[in-house]
Amino acid sequence: MVGTVLILGGNGRFGRNAAEAFWNAGWRIRLFDRAEDDLAQAAQGADVIVNGWNPAYPDPGLFIQIRGNSWRARESFVESSC
Repeated sequence: MVGTVLILGGNGRFGRNAAEAFWNAGWRIRLFDRAEDDLAQAAQGADVIVNGWNPAYPDPGLFIQIRGNSWRARESFVESSC
């Protein structure tokens, strides 16, 4: 099947690689720009939509704290399983 794919997050690592893979397979590519495009309009006629968006983090400090806790938890797990 060859068709049209809409890539959400086409500037990110996953989105760029997805776009390249679809392009190499002969698909038509649409890259969505959430700052300028309308999602409903951009999705019209797309056969596949690839969601490569990262979630929005309203409080970056909270994300860093959660990430820090998960790393500490992981380090504790690795040390206890050796």
